[in-house]
Amino acid sequence: MSNKRDWEALQERWVQGDALSQDEETARKTVKDPGSQRELAFFDALRAEAPKLSEFETAQVVKRVLLAASGSRLRLVDAKAPQLSAPPRRSLFPRIALGLGLVLAGAALGTAGFTLSARSRQTPKLAASKVAPSSATRATGSVARTELVFASGDVRADGHPVSAGKQLLARGQRVSTGLGQACLTIDPAIDVCLAAATEVELESLDDAALRLRVLRGTAVAELAPRHANQTFSLLAGDAIATARGTAFAIDFAPADHVSRITVIEGKVEVTARGQSTLIPTHASLDFGESLGAHSLVGRSEEARLWSLLEPRKLWAAAALGVLAVEAGQSPARASVDDLGPFELPLSVFVEPRRHHVVLHGGAQESPFDPEVASGAVYTLRAPDPRTSAGHGASEDDSAALLLARARERLRQKDPRGALGLYERLRARHPASPEATTVLVTLGKLELEVGTPARALAAFDSYLRHDGPLAPEALMGRIRALRALGRQTAERDAIHAYLARYPHGFDAPALSKRLATLSDP
Repeated sequence: MSNKRDWEALQERWVQGDALSQDEETARKTVKDPGSQRELAFFDALRAEAPKLSEFETAQVVKRVLLAASGSRLRLVDAKAPQLSAPPRRSLFPRIALGLGLVLAGAALGTAGFTLSARSRQTPKLAASKVAPSSATRATGSVARTELVFASGDVRADGHPVSAGKQLLARGQRVSTGLGQACLTIDPAIDVCLAAATEVELESLDDAALRLRVLRGTAVAELAPRHANQTFSLLAGDAIATARGTAFAIDFAPADHVSRITVIEGKVEVTARGQSTLIPTHASLDFGESLGAHSLVGRSEEARLWSLLEPRKLWAAAALGVLAVEAGQSPARASVDDLGPFELPLSVFVEPRRHHVVLHGGAQESPFDPEVASGAVYTLRAPDPRTSAGHGASEDDSAALLLARARERLRQKDPRGALGLYERLRARHPASPEATTVLVTLGKLELEVGTPARALAAFDSYLRHDGPLAPEALMGRIRALRALGRQTAERDAIHAYLARYPHGFDAPALSKRLATLSDP
């Protein structure tokens, strides 16, 4: 090392969590200055001699040291190592405090007892062989609100089936997925989504040190930047991946004792068995017996992980309701607002508005548009193919009667009421002729109530069947594209109409409209 100032700069970077090159790390550890050597020995002794604290106790130690660092004198007392009892120089207090937090929060700590004391003119003496949380501390401690916000397919909490919006999750609970997915939200602004065949344990919900242990499978997390004294960690085996504002994932195969930590945004510190490294964006690290070097991640792998977080779009608003889709007698899946399809049963927090839901069962698709109210639960049931054509349904719910009731609502100038009845008809009788015929009317009503995107979906769905109302459906599609401002697509739709129906009722008006549209 060329001079003390260069070493000070490297040490500051190490304490702040920056990744050092191999040459920089060698230079940092081989410094010849006696004062610098004592500081390095201080951290080495602490790593070797510190007791194995729980996550709560570790957080309390770090908090108290950081609080005392502004004007305290730190003293490490150990009967086996009296030569380390001299305090570091006063100018090093902030860095010693931060480094102490880094060692305590991330290292694999030993079991020998030690006493950390901090004295200051403004603060009383803080000394303990282990910082035990008092009853008052537990009573006033901040516990992060944690809730299941998305459950698709087989999702369980402590072995029991669970759905979104039912209850808060508690420390120590295990959430697992079979065939399906799940997402948890932890206040503030932390989303953790689980792939199929995954199990996690809520190891700590202390707001200062949130920890989720991945017992098997894949968990991906995205979190907004947290305060300097707050951490969030995913754990797997002996590895701890800690971040304060990033998106990252852990894949864990317990049978092979191998963890893969992948960072898709930001930086993540990984600690295991006394080793520590920083993983940058677009990189991953495989951990088995020891921490190796990280490697770059391909876009396809990142896309797989981002896709697990996609359902977050459904609960982005402050006001929320719950959309639940129950499973029918046969396997089925559901798409919500073009996201998915997801395995049934499905329960998810959504914004309070109309949502476009498509039920997929074999070759049959059943679209409908439930309107979810704030604070309410809207429940749908996947149709049973054995009764989807109307057989076995009650007379009050027959396709013919629902169609008649919807038309009566139209005569009463109640388009939203008619929409609801048409949706019920399609949900309960998706294979009936009426379910296809009403798609054109549904599209027209969607245009009337100001939802052209849903109108376009209804017209496109009808045109896939190519029934006798195709001219009306094509014309409705053109109107929907115009309302959406998609002029290029509108021009193409007009050409398609004129090519198929050159003498159609709307052909003259469409020819004039085509002349007003600019060329692409």
